[in-house]
Amino acid sequence: MATVLLTGVTGFVGGATGAALLKHRRVERLVALVRARDQQHAQGRALASLRRFRAGSNVLGRLHVICGSLDDLPIDGEVLARLTHVVHAAAHTSFLAVRRARATNVEGTKTLAARLAGAPALERFLHVSTAYRCGVIDAQAVGEDVEPSDTHIAEYTRTKSEAEKVLAGLDLPLVIARPSIVVGHTELGVAPSASLYWYYWALALAGITPFPTSRRRDIVPVDWVASTLARLLFKPDLRASCYHLSSGDVSSVAWSAVHDTFARFGLAAPTTRAVDPTTFGSHHAWSLLALGRRTRLALQACARFSAVPIEVFSNTRLLTEGIEAPPSFESYLPRCIATANKDLNAMARNEA
Repeated sequence: MATVLLTGVTGFVGGATGAALLKHRRVERLVALVRARDQQHAQGRALASLRRFRAGSNVLGRLHVICGSLDDLPIDGEVLARLTHVVHAAAHTSFLAVRRARATNVEGTKTLAARLAGAPALERFLHVSTAYRCGVIDAQAVGEDVEPSDTHIAEYTRTKSEAEKVLAGLDLPLVIARPSIVVGHTELGVAPSASLYWYYWALALAGITPFPTSRRRDIVPVDWVASTLARLLFKPDLRASCYHLSSGDVSSVAWSAVHDTFARFGLAAPTTRAVDPTTFGSHHAWSLLALGRRTRLALQACARFSAVPIEVFSNTRLLTEGIEAPPSFESYLPRCIATANKDLNAMARNEA
């Protein structure tokens, strides 16, 4: 049986992963590290996140919440001695906050890893990175062995790339998982979180993109990511030390197909076309949606990120381990649409 430490349980990927681990037959105790003002607040934050993914009360008896941070892990000797696995999913994902991204993603990761490196029973340290740690490279398909570029659109990807290098230099049973773009849940849609769904919804509705409409999007559902992380955590004798959790060639989908799916629900412009990504946020198409300044800034940040030429991240390593490819975004997008905020979809229909 396993004692697992999970960071990032209040996040989207971390919450889904926590719910999956609590249902896993190998997990005897899930120790969740949560930033909060006190223990009661930490417990409440963890439970609220897990319940987004229908973690029932029957599994929560195995949950142990620690109020702390990556820089201050108040784990007692008994738990540290029994700790067998770590899933480090905590991250600062902002495209703009440089200092906070570095403090969390690099320095926080280094401190956490150093604290746990001496855990006597530790079998695996699974670090959740990002496939975009490669930075800006001139390639349509990216494999795990590609050297990262020095050029990054966002501080998030730069610091995640640096964190991988930091961990590689420590004495850890390290495995790195690199999800691509995580949007929605195959059963719950966007009820747990509409993160990034809103961006693709807006592109469809406005009928513009910062990339060619024939370009494929490498998008994966959070429940598949969570179950795959659990399999990588416990699978013995992995063939590699890092894996893309991506749609790859099998499940990636062209933007035109995504646009057509939105269109079937009345949530897309009649046509879609590519526009200059450098002026994307100020494009006149957004005036029809009456979007505020902050939303346009967010759109511009996402546009710079998605305008890079990368279409897919190879998931051959994952498939070789016997792990199934994810469903395509097109296949579960109707569920996302059905569970989206009603006001959001109502505005969409009125403006279409």
